[in-house]
Amino acid sequence: MNTNTQSCVKTVRPAASVIHRPDGFVIECDMPGVSREGIQLTVEKNILTIAGRRTATNHGAPIHRESRPHDYLRAFVLEAEIDISRINARAEAGVLQIFLPHVEAPKPRQIAVA
Repeated sequence: MNTNTQSCVKTVRPAASVIHRPDGFVIECDMPGVSREGIQLTVEKNILTIAGRRTATNHGAPIHRESRPHDYLRAFVLEAEIDISRINARAEAGVLQIFLPHVEAPKPRQIAVA
């Protein structure tokens, strides 16, 4: 039996869904094998970048392996209607959820006449 386990890290795009809600959008990315600490979210200008690394498990010498370590990388262009300062995220059971709230609409104000 061949137990050759070459270490090769490649980059893949995580599968994603974008959901529209009345208060904004939710991006759900499948990132199995990535811990919360292993996920990096950055916003520069209007680009949201999602990065993560799936590392190899060390539970013994593998005999057969179809799942390999790899990097996740995906980017989304954000519309002006997104309030970048209020973006938040959570990761659970291999799914990253990113909440992209709408910018709050300006409220009318009354102006006193002097």
